Amino acid sequence: MMETIYTAGLYCRLSKEDKIYGESMSIDTQRKKLADYATTNNITVCDVYIDDGLSGVTFSRPSFERMMADVDCGKLNCVIVKDLSRLGRDDSKANYYYEDVFIRDDIRFIAIDDNVDTLRGYENIVPFMNMFNAMYPRDISKKTRSAFRTKAQHGEFLGSKAPFGYYKDPNDKHKLIVDEEAATVVREIFELAIQGHGYNKIARILRDRKILNPSAYTNQTMPCHYKSEYWRDSPHDWHVTSLKVILENEVYLGHMVQSKRRKVSHKSDKIVKNPKEQWIKVENTHEPIISQEVWDLAHKVLSARKRDNNAGTSQMFAGLLKCADCGNAITYTCKKNYGSFSCSLYRVKGKDYCTIHYISYNDLYNIVFSEIQRHIKTLKKSETKLYNAALSFNKSKKNRETKAFMEQLSKYNKRISDLDVIIKRLYEDSVLSNISSDRFYALSKDYEAEQLQLKSQVDDINAKLAEYDKAESDARSFVELIRKYIDIKELNAKILNELIDKIVIGNKYIDENGEKVQDITIYYKFCGNIEY
Repeated sequence: MMETIYTAGLYCRLSKEDKIYGESMSIDTQRKKLADYATTNNITVCDVYIDDGLSGVTFSRPSFERMMADVDCGKLNCVIVKDLSRLGRDDSKANYYYEDVFIRDDIRFIAIDDNVDTLRGYENIVPFMNMFNAMYPRDISKKTRSAFRTKAQHGEFLGSKAPFGYYKDPNDKHKLIVDEEAATVVREIFELAIQGHGYNKIARILRDRKILNPSAYTNQTMPCHYKSEYWRDSPHDWHVTSLKVILENEVYLGHMVQSKRRKVSHKSDKIVKNPKEQWIKVENTHEPIISQEVWDLAHKVLSARKRDNNAGTSQMFAGLLKCADCGNAITYTCKKNYGSFSCSLYRVKGKDYCTIHYISYNDLYNIVFSEIQRHIKTLKKSETKLYNAALSFNKSKKNRETKAFMEQLSKYNKRISDLDVIIKRLYEDSVLSNISSDRFYALSKDYEAEQLQLKSQVDDINAKLAEYDKAESDARSFVELIRKYIDIKELNAKILNELIDKIVIGNKYIDENGEKVQDITIYYKFCGNIEY
């Protein structure tokens, strides 16, 4: 009988995890071991197939697939690996290749360290060995997730590349440093949002100004980061998704927010979003690019969900207008290039629920602009007068609400003291056996729960009272805001949202003189409604 001549492919694999945990020898050592075995056993080596840095969980590996293609076309009739785990760590697929490919098609398969050779036929131990090999990546996956979670909880950056506006510290890849060139673009994006521009309008502005999008900028600073060349065709095209990522990323406040996504399992590359409560947020881990004030203002404007009108301009009052009667939003409509506002509840449900509260866009603009100009004139004439007017509202509000809070505080504190006495007496009755232990625990549990709730309410009231003590600083902040816009020539969304908390629109009515009037009340930041 003629002896079979074996032409072998030597397959070497080493995953990133193997390198980290030292579970397998290097590629070079594997190759030498396989070559020595082939020489000793008179097996001809056709080619060496190497997958370096690739997990055994997947069998979609370039060199493995090339080797199996050579098996299929008859170029190889033998495959040699160091051990079964080098073939792969998915037991179902490893068993498939062992049983349904190598044994069925009479391809000699040798795993040197596991003493497996199909020349001896099927070996029952192999499926069990494959099962144990499959447990290894599960364990490594758990260890890796745990290590990453610990790093994330300590505020260490774990991404493959820094967010747009930052770069990784050359001395510590887990720290972020502001990239001033890109950070300037980030600041401008937030500024454009504050001015009332929507995502599409911001994208057009950046594109028209030939500003590199994040992908193009990253490739300019890190040429090897992206393998794809698609970004070269449109380096200045900005997409809504990119802008949303920037405008919603708290990394620009100096906070690290991670664990937003996760792999379904160690066997799958599918990524799913984690619920927000599972995110890991660590504050003040690096230098911020924008302030909390800018963040809040941008998101206030964006949350109004404004839409461009027929003229293609943004509606600057979006999110600021409230109905004086029902409290719902006053919303904008534009017909034949004529803009106006009316109560959203009235528009949806009709006059049985609220009245129209109609006001034209031009009338509202003129009223608000003239009111702001009035405060500017006051500031120019007498800063003290403007300061006292702002302070007066805060103090009157404080006087009104403080009295009610103090009455509540006295009531709650008295009840807390009474409960202390009651609980003490219950304890004494329990010690003296006047009541059973079960009765004591039942009653004391209820009283202690009530006391805990009251203490929480006391803390809330004290916190609100502490806020009222900021009256003077708030009045100064309002004066500085007016000073900031002392030379304004027209209104825009940024100015409105920086100066104003809300504008309450009343319904038109006939006064005692028979004239039609409408109450418009402006509540400013820091000081509310100002009257001189």
